[in-house]
Amino acid sequence: MSRERHYMRKANLPGMGECFVGRDRLPCKLIAEEVFVNETYTLDEVAIEEGDTVFDAGGNIGLFSCYAAERCGPNGKVFTFEPVPQTFSILKKNIAVKNLEGVVHIHNFGLSDKVEERDLNYYRNMSAFSNDCRELQETQRQASTSYDDAMVYLEVAFPMLHKLLRAFPSLFHVVVPRMYSFYEKSDRVRCKFNTLERVLESSGVERIDFLKMDIEGAEREVLASLPTSVWSKIRKIALEWHFPDRQLIVDLLEDKGFVVKPAADAGPAIMVHAHRPEMAA
Repeated sequence: MSRERHYMRKANLPGMGECFVGRDRLPCKLIAEEVFVNETYTLDEVAIEEGDTVFDAGGNIGLFSCYAAERCGPNGKVFTFEPVPQTFSILKKNIAVKNLEGVVHIHNFGLSDKVEERDLNYYRNMSAFSNDCRELQETQRQASTSYDDAMVYLEVAFPMLHKLLRAFPSLFHVVVPRMYSFYEKSDRVRCKFNTLERVLESSGVERIDFLKMDIEGAEREVLASLPTSVWSKIRKIALEWHFPDRQLIVDLLEDKGFVVKPAADAGPAIMVHAHRPEMAA
C-alpha cells in the first residue's frame, strides 16, 4: 500500500498540460476533456468569476481545481477536498507544480454528512470512481453493459477501440466487460471525512460562490444534511447526480431557492447546474 500511495507519473492532458497522474492516465484524459475542453461544470449563469470562492468536493488529482484557479484568479480562493490519501498525494503535487498554492487550499478529507473515518473502495486504475456507495457500484456495473454509455467514454479515452467497436459492435460484449474488470480492481482504504458546516466554521468563509460536487454517490447524504445557515451561503452549484431519481435533486435545489438549469445527461449520471438570482455578484 505504501508503494501505491506514492505511485505517480507525468502525463500531458488536454487543457492541463504536463501534470502528474497515477495509474489511471486514460481516465484522467477523459476528465480533462470534460473540465477544460467541454467545460462540463460551468454553464451560462453557473460560471466561475474573478475573485470567486470555489469549493471543489471530490478534488481527485486537481484538474477542476486548476481550472477554477485560472478563472477566479489570484484574488479568488479554491478549497479542494479529496479523501483518498493516494490520490491526495498526486493532487498536492499538481497544485505545487502549477504554482497554485496561494490560491488552491487542499484538504485530505472528503465532505460527508458527519465527521468520521471510514473505508472507501479505492479504484487504483480509475481513482475518480472511488466510493463506498453500493447503489453507485451497481450502477457502474450496469453501465459497463450499456453500449451507448460505454461508447461515450471510449470515444475520448480509447479512440481506436471506439472506432473498432463502431465497425464491429458484436465485439462489445467481449471487450468491454474485460476492460471493466481491469478498472474495477480496488483496495479498501481508510479515509477521513468532515461536514461542510464545520469546514465553513473553521475556515471563516462567509460565502461559497461556486460549489462543485462530484463525490461518487455521497452527494445525496451531504446535501440532505446541510442546515439552512449553510444553504444560504451557497451561490452556485454544479454537481454530478448518480441516482435514478433525477427529479429528487431538482426538487431539493428549487426548494432551497435555486434556479436549476436543465440537467445534462452524462450516461449513468447527470450534471446539474443551479444558481441563486438574488445572490448575483
